[in-house]
Amino acid sequence: MKQRRLTRGISGIITVVLLIGVIAAALPTAAKETDGGTSSAVYYSTDENGYMMYKENNSDAPLAEKDILLPGGSETLNGRGGVKTVSESGEAEYSVTVPKNALYELCITYLPLRENGGEIELSLRLDGASPFTEAGSLKLPHYYKDSGKIREDKNGDQYTPEQVDRLRELGQNARVMHSGNYSIGIAALRHLVAQATRELPGFDCEIVETHHNQKVDAPSGTAKLLLDAVVEAEPEAGYHPVYGREGMCGARDPKEIGMHSLRGGTVAGVHEVSFFGQDEEVTLTHRATSRQIFVNGALAAAQKLITRDPGFYTFDQVMFA
Repeated sequence: MKQRRLTRGISGIITVVLLIGVIAAALPTAAKETDGGTSSAVYYSTDENGYMMYKENNSDAPLAEKDILLPGGSETLNGRGGVKTVSESGEAEYSVTVPKNALYELCITYLPLRENGGEIELSLRLDGASPFTEAGSLKLPHYYKDSGKIREDKNGDQYTPEQVDRLRELGQNARVMHSGNYSIGIAALRHLVAQATRELPGFDCEIVETHHNQKVDAPSGTAKLLLDAVVEAEPEAGYHPVYGREGMCGARDPKEIGMHSLRGGTVAGVHEVSFFGQDEEVTLTHRATSRQIFVNGALAAAQKLITRDPGFYTFDQVMFA
């Protein structure tokens, strides 16, 4: 996108003020030689203080002959120096000296440090005043790109690796907790399933989950979470899931874990993990009668999380570690 053209005197102060949006990092900024172009995506004011009139009043100004790199900040971000962090409603000020009056483009490289889904809105002042109406409210868009394949975690939640990496990065300065299920009972069930797996070697394990007739996925994310509890408890055992059985499927492989899904009525959620041995059976069951349990668990975890040091935590770590 072409930049707006500005005329400058021999020296002056450029101030960028964040009006709304996010904390942003301003990287080294350039006042560039203009090619005289404008962007069709920019809407200009038609009043006497608008950009079009500003441009007309300076139509006899020559084009700049070379680029000028404005001084950056003293911070480093992602290995790049010269960064200046600007807080919400804060400002960044740059002093610049140019060899002569001319038309320049002002190019800003920026990076949002906090995501709120909206544009970054800022104002631009030259020597303490906006040079034209539009400079009082400039909007910087957010740009997104896929940096990797979408992955699915053990709870059935989809995310990109960078999303989790970002959460871990936030954990360097804040308390961050990530989980696909905030039920305290399910968290306890995971621990009990892992213990039973270790204490009952040679027992056959089957997992059955039951949900309402409107649930669209199977098996549930929680059932996958319980499956992982079994596999991770004995990583060298070679356990693997088998999703349902039909026809002449042969004798049961001692290393397989049966995964079964039932659907019907308005069942909020039932999860059973059974261990079958010689002449005995152990079944661990969690029965949810309301989704309020997830709210209760999240609130209980939040109360414990605030007592922790900054870091990235799982729900289990917060509740039981």
